[in-house]
Amino acid sequence: MQFGVEVIYDRSSLLALAAVALAILPASAAWSRWPARDEKFAPEPAVALSSAFVLAQLGGSLAVPETSAPLVTAMLAVPAFVLVRSRFTEPAARMLQWAIALSGLVLLLVTSHYDEASAFLGAGENAPAWFFALRWLAAALPFGMLLALERDKQPRRIAEFVSAVLGYGTIAMLLPADWITPTIAIGVLGIAWRMVQFGTLLNTLLLIAACWAAAPLLEWSAAGFEALGGDPFLLADLPPLAEMLRYVAPLAVALVGAMLLGGKVFVRYRKPGWAIAFAPVAIVAHTAFKQVFGIGDLARFAEMGLAERTTWQALLALLAIGCASLPQRFAGQVDAARWLGIGALTHFALFTLLLHNPLWSDQTVGGWPLANLLLPAYGIAIALVLWLCRGLDGDWLRLRTAFDGAVMVLIGLLALSELRQIFAGTTLLDPPVGQQEDLLRSILAIAVALGFLGWGAWVGQRSWRIGSLVLMLGAVLKVFFFDAAGLEGLARIASFFALGICLIGIGWFYTRQLVRNGDVTTPVGALSTSVSS
Repeated sequence: MQFGVEVIYDRSSLLALAAVALAILPASAAWSRWPARDEKFAPEPAVALSSAFVLAQLGGSLAVPETSAPLVTAMLAVPAFVLVRSRFTEPAARMLQWAIALSGLVLLLVTSHYDEASAFLGAGENAPAWFFALRWLAAALPFGMLLALERDKQPRRIAEFVSAVLGYGTIAMLLPADWITPTIAIGVLGIAWRMVQFGTLLNTLLLIAACWAAAPLLEWSAAGFEALGGDPFLLADLPPLAEMLRYVAPLAVALVGAMLLGGKVFVRYRKPGWAIAFAPVAIVAHTAFKQVFGIGDLARFAEMGLAERTTWQALLALLAIGCASLPQRFAGQVDAARWLGIGALTHFALFTLLLHNPLWSDQTVGGWPLANLLLPAYGIAIALVLWLCRGLDGDWLRLRTAFDGAVMVLIGLLALSELRQIFAGTTLLDPPVGQQEDLLRSILAIAVALGFLGWGAWVGQRSWRIGSLVLMLGAVLKVFFFDAAGLEGLARIASFFALGICLIGIGWFYTRQLVRNGDVTTPVGALSTSVSS
């Protein structure tokens, strides 16, 4: 048995020597027919040189273990690069260099080991595999040389893509999984800083980093979609913070760094690029913020949910105003500040106003009227609407009425919630609304409508006057059809009398304002006149 192994070894050695010896013949022919600098690279020396490299590759592969075949290709790629770099624009020389690079890639794949694939996918052992890393580096070397030679767009992109994948494979063989994404981020920053012309290389590394961050991102997204359906976003639904910092935070740094340093690469997609870069930043920040309140169950959510949402809303609002107030303006600064404000307002509208409003959801608001969480929650939202409204210009000015209407709705809901707390206490769900509270709601609506009317007159905004009229009309209808039904005798007479006095006064005020503004022919003027009569 031992004798047979020795015979095979001897035969392999003899075949390797024979192949190397035969390679000398086409190499000599290529040398003798090598064109001068001002002559065209003819097919004959190219074919002879290709034959020499094929035989040399065969001899080298027979002389070493099969897993070392990519190293032989890398050794042959260096002299090939030296020979053809000045003639790379000619098809024969170009095909030779590409053939050597692709042969190294094929040899790497066909001689790969299971442990290599595991390390490439991040499932390998923590111990560095130096020989595996050398194999991947050897396969990447010819493609790296092509980056210095290739000028055609599509082949260059292929070379950049393969170089990025093979370069990642090299570090994957050496580093444990926890260090791969930070290393990729460092590589992205270096390329964006000094080698921004390699756009495909940069994007490929970003895509690989995104693949590593996919698991925690998907876990966070699943919890986010459930929260959009009304389920509380509990701490147990989030991926661990350490996992976020290990995989998603480096991706965020890489994306933001690439946008800042590699502007030429993303110049056509700058706005969506910034949106994509901001997403992992926001996800990491949100995961870290969720650790502060530690809401892990429904009881804790009922106790601290409103406080957590209001704090997050305030942080987004401060970030928006701070971004807009920076002394040195950068491209897209105003848009970034505006979108941050819209994000804070959307978060409030979706989660605090609709899904988990204390009026119909079990949420603790505080023990004292006004000195509670309702005032900052609604106050920040109102301030954001007014701040966004201030920045309207051009065609966006048509939305001014909608912004004013949103402020009026928020003020009305805040007043209603504060009244409810006087009767219910910390949680607004119990006890049920009584007759006295229901009547006070109508009175409160009339008082708020008077406030809208006064403010509309002060600032000269017709939308506020119309809003006050709509609210007043709703309060009147409620008193006539619902509240008065529960009253008897003098109480009912007194309520109608007070309501009539209010309507007469409001009609008189409307008439004065509209006459002063020369607007008595408007529908509002007609409506106010009919109310006063």
